[in-house]
Amino acid sequence: PMLPVTEAKGAASYNDKSFSIDVASGLLGDMKVSDGHVAITDIDKQTETVHAQIDIAAKVQGPLHTALKVLDEKPLRYPQKLGLKTKSAKGQAAIDVDFKFPLHSALALDEIAVTAQATVKDVSLQDVVAGQALSGGPMAVSLKKGKLGLKGKGVLGDMPVTFDWEK
Repeated sequence: PMLPVTEAKGAASYNDKSFSIDVASGLLGDMKVSDGHVAITDIDKQTETVHAQIDIAAKVQGPLHTALKVLDEKPLRYPQKLGLKTKSAKGQAAIDVDFKFPLHSALALDEIAVTAQATVKDVSLQDVVAGQALSGGPMAVSLKKGKLGLKGKGVLGDMPVTFDWEK
């Protein structure tokens, strides 16, 4: 399971078709969560083959290491798929993220739509390209429809770089 939001404060409402939570604040590990919204819809339409839907959106700020750890948990595993070594990651991240998926127990990765826009700074990632570390920032990070984008300035090894990369 993914890291839960704790110490959440907000308001909730529900009816026979939906459940909604507005999150004013909370914690995702050591990251601060704000301006969050959780909407569970189509509760009234559930059958064996039709599922309620969930949309989770929030702003999250804090250590880059924690953000990468969340993205590296099952079922996502995004950093692992890119070969990023997250344990030694350092820096700060400010992220707008949105997760949408159906609510059922056999959830597959391709059913999860993740969109994120982030700014990271004071970055230190080891062994990014040919054994070289990437440091610096600010860097803009985007994730949409399974494509990760990274744009910004930094230092690769000991060489200053400007990049605009997508995978």
